[in-house]
Formats: sequence, C-alpha cells, structure tokens
Amino acid sequence: AVRSLKAMVPLVSLGDAQLEKSLQKIVVDGWDSTEWPDGQNLLHFLCEHHGDASAVRLAAELCPNLEVRDGQNLRAMDYALRNPNSAVAEQLLLVSQERLGQSFLEEDVLKEDVFKTDKDVPEGEEAEPPTEHGEADPPGGEGDAPQRTQLGALFMLRTRLAKAMKENDLLREKVGELELLRTRLAILSEKPQGAPAAERIHMAPAPASATPSSAEGHHSLTTVKELKDLPTGCLESSSTSTEDGETETASHPETADDAELLADGTTETERMVDTAPPMATPEATPEGSDIVATPTKVPPKGKGKGKGKAPAPTAPGTLSGSGSDAGKGEAKGKAKGKGKVSAVEPTKPEVKPAQDLKTIPWTRYVVGAQITEGTIWDQVNEVYEHDHIMEALPMDEIEKRFGKATGQGVAVVKKEVKKPKTVKLSSIAQEQRFQIEVCLRTLPVGLNTGSKAARAIQDLDRSVMSCEAMSSLRRFLCPTDEQEQELRAKRRERSETPEPLIWDPVEQYMEELLVISGCSLRLSCWEFLYNLSERLAQLQENLQRFERMVRCFLTSTEIPVLLSLVLAFGNYLNGGKNEKRLGRADGFHVELLGRPGGLDLVNDTQGRNVRQLIFETFCEKYPSHSERLFEELAPVFDLVQRRIGKDAQGVPALRKSVRVEIEDLDKQLSQLKSEFTKKHHEMKECLKLIDDPAEKFVIEIPREFDDAKQHIDDLIRKKDTTLQQFKVVLANFKAETYRGDSIVVDGQLKDGNPKSEMTSEVWCKIWDNFFVPPERVLSFDAKRQKSLIEPRFCKDQPLTVESLALLWGLTKEEPRRRSTTVCPRKGVPAATRRRASA
Repeated sequence: AVRSLKAMVPLVSLGDAQLEKSLQKIVVDGWDSTEWPDGQNLLHFLCEHHGDASAVRLAAELCPNLEVRDGQNLRAMDYALRNPNSAVAEQLLLVSQERLGQSFLEEDVLKEDVFKTDKDVPEGEEAEPPTEHGEADPPGGEGDAPQRTQLGALFMLRTRLAKAMKENDLLREKVGELELLRTRLAILSEKPQGAPAAERIHMAPAPASATPSSAEGHHSLTTVKELKDLPTGCLESSSTSTEDGETETASHPETADDAELLADGTTETERMVDTAPPMATPEATPEGSDIVATPTKVPPKGKGKGKGKAPAPTAPGTLSGSGSDAGKGEAKGKAKGKGKVSAVEPTKPEVKPAQDLKTIPWTRYVVGAQITEGTIWDQVNEVYEHDHIMEALPMDEIEKRFGKATGQGVAVVKKEVKKPKTVKLSSIAQEQRFQIEVCLRTLPVGLNTGSKAARAIQDLDRSVMSCEAMSSLRRFLCPTDEQEQELRAKRRERSETPEPLIWDPVEQYMEELLVISGCSLRLSCWEFLYNLSERLAQLQENLQRFERMVRCFLTSTEIPVLLSLVLAFGNYLNGGKNEKRLGRADGFHVELLGRPGGLDLVNDTQGRNVRQLIFETFCEKYPSHSERLFEELAPVFDLVQRRIGKDAQGVPALRKSVRVEIEDLDKQLSQLKSEFTKKHHEMKECLKLIDDPAEKFVIEIPREFDDAKQHIDDLIRKKDTTLQQFKVVLANFKAETYRGDSIVVDGQLKDGNPKSEMTSEVWCKIWDNFFVPPERVLSFDAKRQKSLIEPRFCKDQPLTVESLALLWGLTKEEPRRRSTTVCPRKGVPAATRRRASA
C-alpha cells in the first residue's frame, strides 16, 4: 500500500510545483521529515491559500496532529474558517470527527468511563443527577464553554449517554411493574405444600368467618397459566396476624397501600379478581390443572340491626372448606344495615399532586386501626397539624425530581411546544451561513452574544477580545451594508404586526452589533494595532542581527589574514604551466570559498580537501589570529541554521537556511507601510461615524497610530542604511555578482547566469560552507553525527577552533574543554584573558 501511494504521488496536481514537491517528500519520508518555516506546515498553507477541498483532505489525512499551531499561534482549522471555500473547513472537520470516533472504538473509553451504573458509586455517595441532555454538569460551572478541540467528543458522548439513560429509565419502569405484580400476587395467593412449583394453585387465606356452606353455589375459575413463568420471588405468600379480633394482612412493604380496604369492605385486588368471567365449576376442574376456583356468589346481606358476626366476604382465589389454614379473626361490634364492615377513614386531608410520583415503601398506620393512644405518633401528628408541615414541603422540587415519566395511574400529558419559526436574512447563502455558524460556536464565552461583543469593542477590552476573535467577528458576524439594510427592513415590517420577531442566532448576533457605529472599521483598525508592537519588535531584532553581520565584515582584522593564506595556496597550486592563466593572482572571487565548483573540487589522493590543510596551517602558524577570527565571524554563523536530515530520495543531507535576509526585511517593511496607510485611512473614516468624542476608540486609537507611524518610519530608515552598508561590503570584496546555479535546459545541464546579483542568503552560505561544508559533516557515521557533530554544529552553539579541529580531523584527541567563546561582559575570549593575566 505504501509503494502504491508513493507511485500515485507524482500524479497529484495541486497547481503549484513547490506544493507537489512538499507533498511527495511527506509521503516518502513522513510528515516529521520536513522542517516547516515558522511552524506553518503544508496543511496550514493549503487551508489558508488553497481552495481545493480534496487537496486539504489529502493533507489532513497525512498530518498526524490537526491541532498543531504555527508561529502565529493558529491551527489549520483557524485558517480553514477564513477560507472563502466552506468545503475546506467541512473536510477538515470530517477528518477530525473520523479520528475521534476511531479513538473511541479502539480505547473503549465510553464503556469504562462514561456509562457507569449505580453499582460503581461508592457507598455513602449519591450519583450526580444527569442534566437535561443526559450528562453530568462539566467542571468549571455552567458558565464554562467547551473548548473548540472537544466539540466532536462532546457530541458523541451526549448522544450515546442519552440513549443509555433512556434505556435505563425503561428498565426501571419494568422493575416497578414487576414489583407491583409481585405484591398483588403475594396478597392473593399462598404456596400450598407439596405441590410442584410449576403447577401450584395460589390461594389466599380465607377468613375464619367463612363457613363450609360458603363453597356452595356457583363458582368462577381464574387461570394462572401465564403466571407460571414469573420469577420465584414473585410468588411469595402473605402472612396474617390477629389483633383485637380484627384481621390484618401484612402486605409487601413497597406497596402496602395496595391492600387497603375499599368502601365496600373488599380490597382492590379482590375486586379485580371478582370481576373475572366464570369459566368452570369446582367439580369440573381436573386435578393438576392450572385453574383456580373462585366463588362468585357473595353471602346474602344481613338485614336489620342486632348483635352478631358479620359474614366476611370470601377471599378471591380460595375454595371454601379447603384444607388450607384460614385466618382466624372475628369482626367485633354490631352488624348494621346490609352487613358491610365499616373502614376506618384516614385523618389527614387528601393530597392531589399535579402528576404521578414515586411511592415511598412504608407500612401505613391509621389512627383508630393500627395506632392507639399513648404512642409517639400522638406527638408527631400534633406537630404535623400545628406547624403546618405539609405547607413547608418544596412541592415543585418534589414533582420535578420524583415524578414518573409514565405512571401506573393517569399518564401525565405532555404538551408539545412548537418551536417558533425564526427569521433569517435572504442575503446570507447557505454555504456562507455554515461558516458563520461554525464561527459563532467557536467564540469564547465572553463573546458568545452580540451584546457582550459590542461591550468589549466599545471598551477596547483586550482581556476578552483576542486578535483571532476580532478577525472572525469582522469577517463573518459584522453585518455588511446590505445585511444592515435588510435587518432594519425586517424589523420595521414585523413591528407593524402583533407577531413577535424572533431572529435566527446569526441574525440576532448581527443585530446586537448594530449598536456599534462603524463596527467593521473599528475591528479592522484595532486588529491591525493589536499585535503591531510585537511585529515591530521582531523586525527590529532581525534588522539588528543582520546589521551585526554586516559590521563584522567592515571592521574585521582577521579576515584579510585568512584570505591571504588562501591566496597563497591558490597561487602555489596554480603555478607552473597554469601560471599564465590562473597563477600570480592578486585576489579572487569569494564564491570560491563555499560555492560548488570552487575549493570543494581540490582533493588529494586520499580524498582530503585542500581546506583541511589551509585550516591546519592557519591554526598552527597563526593561533591568536584563528581565535579572534571566529569571534569576529560569530554574527555570520548565528544567521545560518544547520539541520541534519534526508532529502526526497531518503539520502542523508545537511540542510542550511539563513534566518535573516535583508531582501525579506525590505519586502516586509514595504508591505507593513502599505498596510499602515490603508488602516490609517480606515481609522479616519471610522472617526467620522462616531458621534461621541469621549469614546475610547476616539481617544486612544489615533494616538496609537501616530506612535506606530513613527516606529515604522524609523525601521525603514534603519533598513535603508543597513542595506547600503551591505552593498559596500560586497563592493569591498568585489562580489556584487556571482555565478548562478546550474539549470536544466532541454534535458542538458547548463551553467547558471554568471552575473546573478549577490544576495544576503548566498553571501552567508558562502562563508558558512567554507568552514562547515555539508560533505564533511556527512562523512561521519550516524553515531558520531549524533554524539559529536550535532551538539556542536546543529544546536546553535558558537563555532570555535576546537569544533573546527574536530570537524576537519586536525587532532585525534577529543576537543579541549577550554572555551574560546566571547565573554558576555568583557567582550574578549576566556583564553585571551588567561594569557593576558599571565
């Protein structure tokens, strides 16, 4: 697959030969094999300057880290959002989401960390309630906004977590139904001894007042075939207890109210079973069947008044006269009227919640039935009534937290609230709206509304407004003249109708920015000034470094000594029969020192270059001159950066780059001057739109522009002076031109232009290649390159006599520890100071 990819790379067309070359190098050598200037890699460049979404998708797939930032502290997504083609941002976002989803599948993060059940919560701690989206509140408070690098993760987490919570709620409802059914079965039936578990007939204990004659007459049969498959725990029998002659049924503690007597003396479960249709008589019921005989004939109602025992209704599911133990209790008192048992009414008033709530599993006590005088409940009820405890309850909070989604009684009707239709501007195309919405979501919390942004712009608040946010607001959310007119027109149209105007979030943000007069111009001027001081400081520093390099050639006393030695070597080697053409020279072009076709071609029979002998002679014959030479040339070596790597074919190579070039400085300052002129004109136009002379923009921005103009003019004058000094240096060395690089014409290699204008890059590389030629660095094996060469020549260390001796093999010993670097305070080398003191 890798070979196929490498073979297909030459077929990729990006419309730029340099981009295609960079892409080929990345595919062959890997992303990290390329050094990106100022940290801006291929993906940054494509997102900023290229409109081909497929090319951006290819670079994004090759890039190992989509969140890396360049020297401007910007990510590839930041450039993509500025690209006029919205497909660039869409492709980059798609690659990011695909990688995020793959990482979840591989690491199984959701399984281990997100979907924790209640069992994972330690004892004594309560699990945090989920929010309305199904997730716990993130740390940092409700004001914190998710970072833009976590938007994809949050979306997937919320979706999957909401699904899991929904399934959990359904399971809890099923558990509630199962517990209710278990309790009712326990009230209705008991487990007869000796019957098989799958074929048991569940019977409820009959009251003691039931006589054998109650079994006579018609009976109805109730099938329980569907109850065979229930869990064993659902078939627990209930127990009875007799107290003061009254029969009490101990129901399941979670649903004690289910066994409450109704007004006619029967329980709710008894009434449900009594209404079952008759199926067969007891005589026709075969043994071992899953049929329960239920009497349907109620004993005749008593008439008149008098003392005696009122016949209690036979418990449903019970055969009168059966061998099962019946509860033995008698009803006290007089049987009045039709013989019904009067139920004790609760003393507390009726409570009617707005919706069905979760029940508390307690055993209810009622005064006059389970509670008599002389207990603690007398004091409890006194406090309950006197202090109006019920009125102190947070009823809204209780219904919000403990309401049932779907109750067992009357279902709570949820009204569907239709979202009002929002108003959008027709002048914003769908493709442009997508970019604006992405920009709106990525704004910091302090700018997530138009009113906050307007306040920050008026106050020139740098703590809230960053340069990146200013650029996004100006490009996407500041309304244009056309959009401003449309906003005002729609507002006027809706004001004539009773229907309220509800903007889309994008239009709402834009309308809130309309309170700022000249908003776009303000942001443009402020954005220019925001980092201008840093830009000017960087330009000034680079100009000073280049000026030190130029000054070293103008003031050096040791360079003539070195060049005289090279001249002597040349005249001696060019003597004899070549003397007439090359010998007896009084000078030479300095490109001989470090350009191809110069001293690099002069080697002895063992392959050693003539420069080795030149340096050996110079260091032995003129040791004091050699030390001072490297001190004088330190600014030159400081401008050249060296890195050991591999070329496009995978061959090791020493890459050199010049950090500061006077030609680049000239272009940057010219561009800065032009940009300043444009922004200064915008500032004047913006001041005309502002009526309040006390605004911060009116007071501070013009003064900052005046200071910036003075600083830019000073830098331009200094640049012109340094450039003239550089030309003086070139004229002093007779090196205004040089022989250009060879070029390929019609498949043939031809010499370059012999009159190419000398540049600062070529000039610095000539001197650096003279002392540190790439072929000499690569002659060491990989181990010695890493341990000896890279620390001394590729880590911005000063070049010394010892390091030069190590590179050229002038000594077989390790380089001495004596340092010949410049003392930062005295300005002289340590070795020179020691000799002076001696």
